[in-house]
Amino acid sequence: MNRVAVIARFKPEQAELVKALLTAGPPYELADTAIDRHAVFLSAREVTFVFEGPEVEWEVEDLADDFFNPDVRAALSEWRTLLEEEPHIGRPVFVWERGSDQETEKPLAARAVADAMDESFVRVAPEDTLGEAVARMVDGDGAPALVADYGRLIGLLSAHDVLRAVAERVLPSDGRVREWMSEVPASVAADATADEAAVTMVESGLHHLPVVSGERPVGLVSLHRLLRLRVGERA
Repeated sequence: MNRVAVIARFKPEQAELVKALLTAGPPYELADTAIDRHAVFLSAREVTFVFEGPEVEWEVEDLADDFFNPDVRAALSEWRTLLEEEPHIGRPVFVWERGSDQETEKPLAARAVADAMDESFVRVAPEDTLGEAVARMVDGDGAPALVADYGRLIGLLSAHDVLRAVAERVLPSDGRVREWMSEVPASVAADATADEAAVTMVESGLHHLPVVSGERPVGLVSLHRLLRLRVGERA
């Protein structure tokens, strides 16, 4: 059974509003999700949501990203006004179960980004056309392309960037990657811990993070891969 804990620290003066939100329950039908167990723990300053299920990491991320559900969107907006800081994920470092051979889980911090990164990432040049870049990104499972200029990482080209160009009626054969790419908000080294990468991604609001050696891109790591690594699976 996989387990994820989401910990949120709220402002002391908002304690009663937090209790009211918790009493109202989750903004979705638990029976319609892939979650097997959902528990909530409340202290004077923090609330902890514990989710359990076979693929609970993906399910929790999908629920948090369900912006098409107005109830979820409204609940997340209300919670953000009550919190002192962004929620963070707590990872299991010791789990004991009677009759089980597996008593402990290896902490995420002990595992490296290199164990989870994808070395077959899409690489494009700043002078490539958008059409050329999109043709390479089609098989990239939604991951952004890394833009490298003479081997140096200078930007990212995501599906959102391409959509911006389409909205401006730019022809794929005319638009250049350099004109539509985004800045690199953050990156990580291959020997950094998976924990460090996960924190960087959560704090920056990213689903993918470039892996670099100096200024040269060597891989791409996704939040899904890091979460799967946390439970001992290789992506």
